Amino acid sequence: MASIVNAGTGNWSYTNNTGGNVRVIIAFFYNNASQSYNAGLTQVIAGITTATASSGTNQKFTGFGKHVTYMVSGSGTTPLQVKNVVGYQAGGEGFVDEFGKDRIRNTPIIESGIIGTAMGLAIEGFKPIVEMQFADFVSVGFNQIVNNLAKTYYRWNQPINVTLRLPTGGCIGAGPFHSQSNESWFFHVPGLKLVYPSTPKDAKGLLLSSIDDNNPVLFFEHKALYRSISEDLTESNYHISIGKAKIVKDGTALSVITYGMGVHWMTDFLNSNPEYENLIEIVDLRTLLPWDKDLVYKSVKKTNKVIVLTEDNITGSIASEISADLTQNIFEYL
Repeated sequence: MASIVNAGTGNWSYTNNTGGNVRVIIAFFYNNASQSYNAGLTQVIAGITTATASSGTNQKFTGFGKHVTYMVSGSGTTPLQVKNVVGYQAGGEGFVDEFGKDRIRNTPIIESGIIGTAMGLAIEGFKPIVEMQFADFVSVGFNQIVNNLAKTYYRWNQPINVTLRLPTGGCIGAGPFHSQSNESWFFHVPGLKLVYPSTPKDAKGLLLSSIDDNNPVLFFEHKALYRSISEDLTESNYHISIGKAKIVKDGTALSVITYGMGVHWMTDFLNSNPEYENLIEIVDLRTLLPWDKDLVYKSVKKTNKVIVLTEDNITGSIASEISADLTQNIFEYL
């Protein structure tokens, strides 16, 4: 029987005792920006690593993080073996064991097919949750989102309860295809809701609200926050209303309107510059579509100065839209 075992933090070893040569395929690892490989690896392409192991040999893989997905195929009568881990950074660890394969599906990377399948499940009354490995890959499922998920209720009054979880953002050294902030791609599409939490507490409450919402919800999760912040959460369920921002820090002289990583940039700034602590008010949007105009207006009317801070590109961004809205509707308070 061939097996892959954890040989330490981020280090895995494969032992072939099948009696024949086997082909080992290690797939879809994005835990580390730089990875190292040894012991007879023959191919490394786009996160898929293939090795050939002779009988009795031991292959070591370094830099794959805590969990792996692998397939083993061999010669003769050696069966194909498949082992899976669900979710980016193994976020779905244990789901298959707890809920079974009827509810937890580790799919091929085919975004249009995954989203289309989720839409069909929603029409049948299910509440499907789709996790992209990276928000960047959502472009392959763009038509399914903007023309199918977003418009079906308008066309024939069919609610589409689909939640898309999108690991997004930069700051992890993952290159141009795994580091984009693409929430603005969907910001002007009627029929969608966009959620972007900045803390674990908000993430849980907003995710539960997204799952229970009858509309398609794009739930953005900043990758750099997965392991950089933590909170103690209650095991019981709770909901945070979609469309409601919150005041993270009260201030009197300047409103900073932000979300996601921007919230932590500003709190870190205030921690390093305590002389501004009572002057700057931080507003965490939490929901981007619809965004909480009432709370933003209230903050700006109080401080009379505003900065809109985001990680996304400036041109055509959510920051641009908020800035234009404030200029049009409450310019006299600035």
